[in-house]
Amino acid sequence: MQMGLSLNGIYYDPAALIALISREREQTKLPAWKNDIYQFLQAWYGPDEHISLQTSGSTGPAQTITAQKSRMASSARATLDALGISGKGKALLILPASHVAGKMMLVRAIIGGLDLITLQPRLTWQAMNIPLQSYCLAAATPSQLMGLMQTNKKNRGAVDQIKHLLVGGAAPSPALESWLCQCKNPVYLTYGMTETLSHVALRRLAPAPARPYYQALPGIHFEQNQEACLIIHAPALCDGPLHTRDQVKLYTATSFHWLGRLDFVINSGGLKFHPEQIEAALFPVMQKLKRRYMIVGINDKQLGECLTLLLEGQDLEETAQTQLLNDCSKVSQSKYACPRQIKTVSQFSMTDSGKLDRMRTLLAYHKGI
Repeated sequence: MQMGLSLNGIYYDPAALIALISREREQTKLPAWKNDIYQFLQAWYGPDEHISLQTSGSTGPAQTITAQKSRMASSARATLDALGISGKGKALLILPASHVAGKMMLVRAIIGGLDLITLQPRLTWQAMNIPLQSYCLAAATPSQLMGLMQTNKKNRGAVDQIKHLLVGGAAPSPALESWLCQCKNPVYLTYGMTETLSHVALRRLAPAPARPYYQALPGIHFEQNQEACLIIHAPALCDGPLHTRDQVKLYTATSFHWLGRLDFVINSGGLKFHPEQIEAALFPVMQKLKRRYMIVGINDKQLGECLTLLLEGQDLEETAQTQLLNDCSKVSQSKYACPRQIKTVSQFSMTDSGKLDRMRTLLAYHKGI
């Protein structure tokens, strides 16, 4: 027998849920975010054993893949078991159900017997007017939490009402990570992708002290290839090992420290650098500038690639550039892991799921856009 779903305080068995969806669609034009939820639920309770999922497109064109419902259920159960969530409780859905993260929150509510509170996804936490009540589980993006941190630097009440908060979709800024570390309830950064049906590993930020490594969910283990890229073994989720382009430091077969994407590694003067690591180190300086930035490699006859600070927006005056490069050198991890020049591009490119598209942004720079 299929399990039903408690939705916004009302329990529906599968037949009643499908009837609700049909009735609401007949009576009114549904907003897109709610229609995405209903489309997924119709597919989940439909006869097909597979669900279509859209990849994020963060390192290439977005693609549609199919996933077995039984494997999505296994992923949901692994998360619930890892977090120790059992019995009744309220879960919060503030991510779009058009992407795997939102879909998997629906599955976790179904598998865990949770009452799912659904709100229209917004870019900022404040815009969603989240009811002040206790939630056993919620997932959010760094951008949703960033605004909350900026307006409530000392008050974490809005997130402290969540017993288990998952943060994923993009890397949080060092400032946001530090702020989340002070939460009283568990907060986790997630590692995963559409192909693994959401996350396969979690890194605990709170309660402090934060862990530096990701820990695998039950039934999952890792290894590395010769380029130090992570290989995921998740037999309950995907066929065979999944080879990633993420370079890691592997601690054990079930834990690792993420270094960065192999695709983005910059080879400058014979040394290899992960731009993500340099960007994190520069944050104390760059947050004062209040402009988006990224580290890229620009072709250079002497160095091969020159470490370059790419800013969004207008050019800086020469004196401001000199001062900024000097400030960056003071916080860099070494004299080599430091930008040597500053370039600008009018606007950074983003993927459909809201992630920074490094390759398209760099291409826009080369085209002079």
